[in-house]
Amino acid sequence: MNKKGFSLLEVVIGIAILGLIGSFLGGILTRVYKGNSKTTLVGNIKQNGQTALNTLDTAIRNAETVVCPLNSSLSDVIVLQDKGGNYIRFKYYPQPANNLYNGFIEQDMLTLSDPNQALTLCSAPNQAPFSITDQNTKSGVSVLSGSFQVNKIRGLKDVVSISFQIGSPVAGGSGFENTIEGNSIGFQTSVQIR
Repeated sequence: MNKKGFSLLEVVIGIAILGLIGSFLGGILTRVYKGNSKTTLVGNIKQNGQTALNTLDTAIRNAETVVCPLNSSLSDVIVLQDKGGNYIRFKYYPQPANNLYNGFIEQDMLTLSDPNQALTLCSAPNQAPFSITDQNTKSGVSVLSGSFQVNKIRGLKDVVSISFQIGSPVAGGSGFENTIEGNSIGFQTSVQIR
């Protein structure tokens, strides 16, 4: 008897082999995608953190003086007076517990009609704020915590210690690819006013 096709058993075996190969390749592709997503997230966090550090570093180095905080306690806000007499405020807004929005670092240029009232700038209403970190809830980053500490050393210019933690965005997903080890990456430096 002459056969010109495949038997049912041969077709089933062929489909099973193709299914196993497809399953194996699908698993590999999924892992590659997740790994790339995680790499992108970590890169985005590092880029945002470094950009924020550079912005803070430049503003502090070029400042004439630190208006507040006055003592060496930790603070979530710092106000600087630049050499032109302008006031610059940086403030940390950490991610809220309800995860409605990403935490961020805000920069604000302030004006003051009476120079004797400079200390009020730490708690003054925002005038022209903008975020120096990416606030996009899906593709941005979220500032989880942050602090400034001013160290006054007699005879020297003030030294400002900067520290903050950045994590994944609030709506970035909850899978492996959207989490990082330790939940955040820390950034810190100390900058002396020139």
